[in-house]
Amino acid sequence: MPSQLTFSYGKTLTLCIRVRNNELLVKEQLQKLTLLEANMLERIEIIIVDNDSTDGTSNVVKLFEGRVPFHYVVNTDNLSQDNSFTFALNQAIATRSKYIWMLDVRNIIRVGHFGALIDMLENNEVGLVHLVPDEQAKKPMVQYIDADDFLQTVNIGIIETSRCILRTDMIRGYNPREFGAGTGIPAVPLLLHIVLAAKQNVIYYPTMYEDAAIDYVAEANDPVRTYVKNLLAIYDQYEDKPSPLSPYTTMKMKNKISDFMLPQIFRLFVLRRGIKGIEGKVSRSIVKQNLGFRPVVSALKRCVSKRVWGRVFRAIGTVLRKLLTVVVAVIVMVVCNTAVTRAWKRFKNNLTTFRFRHRVKVGKAAAIEGPVYTEGNRYISIGSGFVSKPNLHLECLNTGNYTPKLIIGDDVQVERNVRISVIREVKIGNNVKIGPNVIITDYQFGKTDVETLHLMPAARDLNTRGTVVIEDNVLIGPRAVILPGVTIGKGAVIGAGAVVTRSVPPLSVAIGTPARIKSR
Repeated sequence: MPSQLTFSYGKTLTLCIRVRNNELLVKEQLQKLTLLEANMLERIEIIIVDNDSTDGTSNVVKLFEGRVPFHYVVNTDNLSQDNSFTFALNQAIATRSKYIWMLDVRNIIRVGHFGALIDMLENNEVGLVHLVPDEQAKKPMVQYIDADDFLQTVNIGIIETSRCILRTDMIRGYNPREFGAGTGIPAVPLLLHIVLAAKQNVIYYPTMYEDAAIDYVAEANDPVRTYVKNLLAIYDQYEDKPSPLSPYTTMKMKNKISDFMLPQIFRLFVLRRGIKGIEGKVSRSIVKQNLGFRPVVSALKRCVSKRVWGRVFRAIGTVLRKLLTVVVAVIVMVVCNTAVTRAWKRFKNNLTTFRFRHRVKVGKAAAIEGPVYTEGNRYISIGSGFVSKPNLHLECLNTGNYTPKLIIGDDVQVERNVRISVIREVKIGNNVKIGPNVIITDYQFGKTDVETLHLMPAARDLNTRGTVVIEDNVLIGPRAVILPGVTIGKGAVIGAGAVVTRSVPPLSVAIGTPARIKSR
């Protein structure tokens, strides 16, 4: 059974170091902690929670008794990953410090910025501090009062417990097993709980620790199942329950899972090599079912390193330079700079169009000028003759209430900086001309009742008042805004800067804010 200890009170920070069969790393960790100044050690509590180590960990710890003030807690039974984390967390809570830092023994403390970190914790009331290894940052920390902004910045880093310092009074009485029990990643629901409950959070930039080599395969039985299937299940539960976490943030965090698992996906799908502790066939099925083919395609793109590609292109370039020197010299003398510039522009546009065709379903004779940004590509359908200027944004968000649908007809022309956002349906007919800086959307952030207006805008659910339909031969002027539930009739004209809040009859002109209808 675990040993019982009585801890001191009133410290600023508790370092809870979890260890099992890592005697060399324990020694290195304690050697680093001996470098802390006395006034620093007085402000922190150090506990080492040993989950039934069978090597010489206990002997190493004894070497530092009297040199570093710490408590050593030993489990005589080997607990599971979830249970050992919960036990260590409860030991850290018992210290009654203001903050807790759950450290893996492999996260070796750096003492250079430790004093600044303690001062920051003492002088700021924050729920969760996420440490970022960036010593060159101009600002030591950035504070967030919006949970969505914080989580979108942290992304997949929320699963790295060692990067997070948590406020103790926010987790007393909270059981990590209530959410995501048996996943092998019990820290995720705990950290999300604190982010959503806190009034503000902090990303702290100075490097506070360095990681020893980590073998994720040795840490979990089939990490593909653990970090793909189970992590998605945790996010699904947070998406279903009422919380300030917006659907867009949840979706963005889910998309980052594929990047996190890319090394394993590369081995499974590209190299077709087995990985110890991973069932190849089952894991491939889990990736396809939960993440789709996007991470597989990303892995294929990395099947040859940049160094190899560099050697290939250098060899080809050497041959081509010798063969084409005379030809290039003649071309440079004959062709004016304008022609060269136009040719280069056409090449870039053709390349952008080629890449766009492989992301979005689009008809023939399309001409796309980059950059172009798309999201929810499978929900987008575009006809032939589509022409777009730079900075086109096409965004389809699946909130779970509707299946988003963006349908664009034939011979549609789009100017610069046009944004089309969909959660239900936007349909654009044939021969439509859309001017620059136009916004077309079928949703808004929340309803306009008093209860919703008391929430922060980012905390409101996406809400739609109906689909948007733009019929054939419509002309939309610059900076116009088309709002949800609007139908613009055939041949209508939307004036520059108009905000269209209601339907426009065919062969009419809409001008002003809000738009007024003027028949031809």
